[in-house]
Amino acid sequence: MKERKEKQFAKTYEIYADMVYRLCLFKTSDSDIAEDLVQEAFMRFWDQIAQGKKIRNKKAFLFQITRNLIIDHYRKRKDDSLDKLQEQGFEPSENGQERIVSKAEKNIAIAIINKLDEKYRDVVYLRLVEEMSFKDIAQTLDITSNNATVSFHRGKQKLEQFIKSKHE
Repeated sequence: MKERKEKQFAKTYEIYADMVYRLCLFKTSDSDIAEDLVQEAFMRFWDQIAQGKKIRNKKAFLFQITRNLIIDHYRKRKDDSLDKLQEQGFEPSENGQERIVSKAEKNIAIAIINKLDEKYRDVVYLRLVEEMSFKDIAQTLDITSNNATVSFHRGKQKLEQFIKSKHE
């Protein structure tokens, strides 16, 4: 039984570690903090598996754990504003995988996504960067699928307006 749980954990880590890291890096702009948060997220995930909890949607479950850890991180460090951290910029680590967009394009996209209202930011990030389905986004953010779809389309319109205004 323990061996099965360990294999399940290892497979989940292999599949989702990069996603969790990107989310942490996106939210903190600090690779050291991101690595610490990833480690803590997977420790909490392991605790749940070890206790025998059945997890239907591992991706959504890990996202929720990670999101809560990020919130806790910022609660502990109130004096550092998110804006200040984002102004410092960051370089995602190279992992050898093909990228859809270059680092520069990705940094620009993330900077633009960060300009969105908070109610759209996570949905747009999860859809465009993590390529999650609306169903998975809904489960992850604890909203309806319809709400995820509407929020994404409104956020996407805001992004398009922002980009259009910068090119005029």
